[in-house]
Amino acid sequence: MKTTENVPHYQSLASALVDIFGKKVAITNTDRVSGGDINKAYALTLNTGDKIFMKANAKDCASFFTAEAAGLNAIKSTKTIETPEIICTGTDDGEEVGYSFLLLRYLKSREPEEKFWETFAEQLANLHKADTSRFFEENSSGKSKGGEEVTAEGSDNSKTGHKFYGFPKDNFIGRTPQQNRMEPAAESDKTTGTDNSTETGKEAGSSTFNKTEQPFFSSWIDFFRQNRLEVQFKKAEKNFSEGELKKITKLLDSLEKIIVEPEKPSLLHGDLWRGNLMCTEQKGGKSQTPVLIDPAVYVGNREADIAMTELFGGFPEEFYQAYRASFHLEPGYEERRDLYNLYHLLNHLNLFGQSYLEPVLSIVDEYL
Repeated sequence: MKTTENVPHYQSLASALVDIFGKKVAITNTDRVSGGDINKAYALTLNTGDKIFMKANAKDCASFFTAEAAGLNAIKSTKTIETPEIICTGTDDGEEVGYSFLLLRYLKSREPEEKFWETFAEQLANLHKADTSRFFEENSSGKSKGGEEVTAEGSDNSKTGHKFYGFPKDNFIGRTPQQNRMEPAAESDKTTGTDNSTETGKEAGSSTFNKTEQPFFSSWIDFFRQNRLEVQFKKAEKNFSEGELKKITKLLDSLEKIIVEPEKPSLLHGDLWRGNLMCTEQKGGKSQTPVLIDPAVYVGNREADIAMTELFGGFPEEFYQAYRASFHLEPGYEERRDLYNLYHLLNHLNLFGQSYLEPVLSIVDEYL
C-alpha cells in the first residue's frame, strides 16, 4: 500500500479490504449501480456490516480516480459542504485485463424536501467564499506547505497581491483531460542562452518551471481562454468550416470584452449539474444533507459553476434566490453565462458528436 494525494492506494481490491476491514472480511453481496457512462459502479456489502461504493474502470485509467479523490479532498478541506468519505484508490490484476478502482463510503439517497435547495445554495456560496490560498502554497511567494501560514483572502496573497487560477493537479471533465496549470515554457524560449528543448525522458505531468516561475495563471480571463476554450476548440477543430474557425479566433481574441475578473477566486466543483449533487438520508431518515460528487475542481470565477447549474435542466428557482442572498452575483452575469457553458458544450461535442455542434456555433454567433 502506498499513499497518493493523502489517499491510500492499493495493488489489489482484496488487500485494500483486508487492510481496512480486517483479515476475515468478505464481500457478501454485489449490486450493480446505474448512473454515469464513464465508470462501472457497484454497491458492495461486507460481512462486517459495512456497505461501500466502488467505481471501476480499466487498469490504465487509475488517474481518473486519484484525480477524483484529490477533488473531493479539496472540497472537504473547505469545511463548507459534504462529500463522500474516501476509503482508498487502487488497481487490481483480476478480471483478465485488470482494473482500477475507487472505494467510497456508501450513501443512501432520497428525494429533496423543503429547504434542501436553500441549504445547498448557502453551502455552495460558502464553498465559493472559502480561502483558496492553500492550493497554491507550494508555488506562491516561495512558501512551501507546512511553512509560514498564509493569511490571504481567497488566493490573493496579502504581501504579493497575486491571485492564482487553476489547480496543482490536472484532472478530468468527464473522460476529457482537464488542464489546470500553465504549459511550461520551452527551454529554448528562455533567455538563458542554452537550448535544452531536445531533452527527453520527462515523466508525464512533470514541470520545467524554475523556482522563480509560476505554473498558475494570475488572470482568470487568460486561464479560461487558454486552458478551457482553446483546448476544447482545438480538439473539435475538424467540425468547423474555415469561416467558422475565423469567428472562433475572433471570439477568443475578444474575451476581455465579455467576461470579467472575479472579485476573488473561488474553488469550483467544475461539473455542477444535477447529476453530481446528492440528497442523502442521515441516520433515522429525519434530515437531508446535500453532498457533492464527481468533481472536476479548479480555482476560478464562481460564475462558471452557477452557469453550469443552468445548462442541463437547471435547479429550482429557490436555489438561485438563496445563492444570491448568500453571495451576490456581479452585474451582467446573465450576459456571460452562455460563454461559460460553451466550455461544457464543446466538451460534449468532443465526447458525443455533432448533435452538440449547433448549440456551440449558436453561442459563438451570440457574442460576435
